[in-house]
Amino acid sequence: MPKIEKINHNDKEIAIILRKGGNEEGFHVFTPKEFPLQLGINKRNAGDRSTIHVHTPMENPRQEIIHILKGRVRVKVYTKDGRFTGDAELNDGDTILLTEGHGLEFLEDTEILEIKQGPYPENPESDKLYLEES
Repeated sequence: MPKIEKINHNDKEIAIILRKGGNEEGFHVFTPKEFPLQLGINKRNAGDRSTIHVHTPMENPRQEIIHILKGRVRVKVYTKDGRFTGDAELNDGDTILLTEGHGLEFLEDTEILEIKQGPYPENPESDKLYLEES
């Protein structure tokens, strides 16, 4: 896990700092689930893929920012009904804002910073609706 520092005031978190390095494989969220923005690190191996999905609710999908800390990813972008619209290869330092459906292919061992609209659900899978490409 990265080194996490918090700044509190009156028993309330008002800042969270993620220090570089030490990330474990998988997806880890570092903000309380009730925060309006969710901050997480996703560390994946070359060849891994995320299933094409959109973040609920479907009427107004949650937006997500992905910043490549290290590695290389192909991001495929879809409409919320699963229509492929384009793709982009992202490298160290690149950032993308996603407003509808997306899927990721990890071309190298990769670490990404994800910032997504919260609050984060109890069951993370309930935040996603999986899409079939059309």
